[in-house]
Amino acid sequence: MVEINSAQQLVDSLLKAGDRLVIIDFYSPGCGGCKTLHPKMCELAESNPNAIFLKVNYEELKSMCNVLHIPVLPFFRFYKGAQGKVCSFSCTNATVSFSLKFFDLSHNC
Repeated sequence: MVEINSAQQLVDSLLKAGDRLVIIDFYSPGCGGCKTLHPKMCELAESNPNAIFLKVNYEELKSMCNVLHIPVLPFFRFYKGAQGKVCSFSCTNATVSFSLKFFDLSHNC
């Protein structure tokens, strides 16, 4: 997972991704749900090399997160190529796993 440190880095990462699926994990170091999901997200990133996994620290990039309308944490956004944002949601491990199956990372990315 790549830690995003600025709005420009996020834009650059999305532009470089091309048609690959990009999953952005918005988190806070003090968020219990975020801490619980982190190991699973790392595991999913390792097992899905065709996708790009990014993480954004809400506390460090609060103004960017506000502009992006991140309502709660943990929060995820999926982007893909010309489609742009394809979904966004607050979630649990089960929701992330279901979403990855929906996008069929092994064949479509």
